[in-house]
Amino acid sequence: MTDKLEARGDEADLLDLHADGFDPVMRAEDLANWRRGNPITNQIADYQARVKSADRLIFIFPIWWDSMPAMTKGFIDKVYAKDLLYTQPSEYRLVTTLNHDTEIVLVTPLGMPLPIYKYIMRAPAVRIFKQSIFRKTGIKNFRWLPYARVDKMTAEQRAQLLANVPF
Repeated sequence: MTDKLEARGDEADLLDLHADGFDPVMRAEDLANWRRGNPITNQIADYQARVKSADRLIFIFPIWWDSMPAMTKGFIDKVYAKDLLYTQPSEYRLVTTLNHDTEIVLVTPLGMPLPIYKYIMRAPAVRIFKQSIFRKTGIKNFRWLPYARVDKMTAEQRAQLLANVPF
């Protein structure tokens, strides 16, 4: 996927949480550092710097039990941290330290039919990203690319689907 972005002249910086051995669990010591506005680990500080320099964040994760995997949730909890990637200047206001024009793109394969996820389940993972995280902190440039029934596709069909993601 990064090849496709780079071929059209974009710079791509891939964060592969699994390959990096990212630990999504927020332990008591991690939370204490988070509350003080300190990076939890050197790895988290690196991720924060890389996220802060981006003009587009593309999140690719499967929808599990109508939500995001623990790895994705842990990344948001640890990396998109108060006093590092957003501030809270008043009790009712959060402000991102990212560029307000940063584009957020969610690419979400899911097993269920899209109308069920969208209209019956009300797309909880999408609402969390769009409203609870990014819109709340001032980023409004959001795009969702859902891919339904991927569990019925072959590995080749899934690879083709990823190759055709419109970035």
